[in-house]
Amino acid sequence: MYSTKESIIKDHYTITIFLSPLPSSGFMFEVHKDDILVIENAGFNDNLQYIISMGTRSFTEILK
Repeated sequence: MYSTKESIIKDHYTITIFLSPLPSSGFMFEVHKDDILVIENAGFNDNLQYIISMGTRSFTEILK
């Protein structure tokens, strides 16, 4: 999940990964825009399923 606004670092976006069960804690990363893959059809639940599966399910399977 990422912000749609650019970071204060040129050509970077802030990626936020929340920790469970405390959504108020987590990690923030600054990632260059060329390293971000945007999947237009993916909603919050789709992203969450992918994260929970730890990549064992592909986005193609999740978006069906």
